[in-house]
Amino acid sequence: MDRIEDHLSGMSWDQIEKSEEVSRFLIGIASKHPQIGSIWLVDADGRPRSTNFHHASARTISLADRDYMQAFRSGQRGLFVGETVIGKISGRPAFNIARPKLLKDGTLDGAVVLAAHPSYFARFYEQVALALNHSAGLVRSDGIFLVRDAVAKASVDQHRAVRRQVI
Repeated sequence: MDRIEDHLSGMSWDQIEKSEEVSRFLIGIASKHPQIGSIWLVDADGRPRSTNFHHASARTISLADRDYMQAFRSGQRGLFVGETVIGKISGRPAFNIARPKLLKDGTLDGAVVLAAHPSYFARFYEQVALALNHSAGLVRSDGIFLVRDAVAKASVDQHRAVRRQVI
């Protein structure tokens, strides 16, 4: 996000929106980080101005209703990690990591948003502990699960305890 904001320094939303170079820059970042499904540069009204995601409706949708935009409009100024949602264009589950884009006086100017696909993290957890009976997840600070991999198999003792309770 720092690299993206540095790259946009001094650019207006109109310049960002018209710049093929900005779009290529976003594509380059996303291609190097498989955990990132898409990157969105969104103005204060929730209108996408640039993205690495090429789809006919990518710039015509509104993201004003997303939780990160509502939080930023309410005054939150730090990093925001949203709940898993279904992408408006991709139709795939994703959780958004967003940071407000601010004017020099602290006024909200928009947001830099990364959409991360939970499937990437679930595959990672499965590969790391392939031979282990495990359960892993990625959890927000408020306890909301963003990612869960396969549920651990119950141990023999757990099966016996459940069987005793059922009988």
